[in-house]
Amino acid sequence: MIFTVPMKPINVDGELQFAYSINTKKGQIIKRENWLEQSNLNNVEYYPSNDKIAKSLNNYIMLKGKVKVTYTWEEADNITEADVTEFKNLCAELNLEDSYANWEDEENSVSWTLEYPACINEWTERSLAWELKSKTASLEILEDSTEILCVLQDTFGWEFKNVDLKPQESIETNKNTNLCYLFFGDKCEISVPSLDVGEETFIYNAKQYEVKQLTSSKCFIKNTSDNSCKIVMLCKS
Repeated sequence: MIFTVPMKPINVDGELQFAYSINTKKGQIIKRENWLEQSNLNNVEYYPSNDKIAKSLNNYIMLKGKVKVTYTWEEADNITEADVTEFKNLCAELNLEDSYANWEDEENSVSWTLEYPACINEWTERSLAWELKSKTASLEILEDSTEILCVLQDTFGWEFKNVDLKPQESIETNKNTNLCYLFFGDKCEISVPSLDVGEETFIYNAKQYEVKQLTSSKCFIKNTSDNSCKIVMLCKS
């Protein structure tokens, strides 16, 4: 594993570790050098129609900036042109950011570059949910101060969702599972309607990179920063 991106961790209730990148520089990289070196490999799921496409076991989400993701394989990986085409079609179908990405195909690799488009306007399963079962995969920083979030799970099985809010934009957020945590890519205001007192609302101002557990059945989140803001939800029954 090659990991040159500096990260600052936030440990949460012994359940999760949120780590966000700090002071990143162009050329820094996160790279797995072998398919077998991944954690939770015994939990990997394959796409129903193609066992060369797997549910991603990593938990990287771009918060801002520009990155390049590359999958490289060897002859023993048995990845064909048809596999790559099916993978790219799946990305186009499931990833809202895909229309903003630039794809490049080489003889034994495929890659895409993306500048954070802030295009996800409702709670959606995180992008990069699927990947090629290639020997190596890498995420390269293409622009200084690019921000990446990485989440480590103490126990496997957390569901990831995300949304992008423009400045002063709000979204209703529901707690649909027993455990629910929110990560804020920038400053936000959280409004929680009272269940006991009609018309009363509790307000909390979340700092940039803060993690809060959602214990109420629902809340409203407003981006109070001057930039588009990525918010990430992790939930588990």
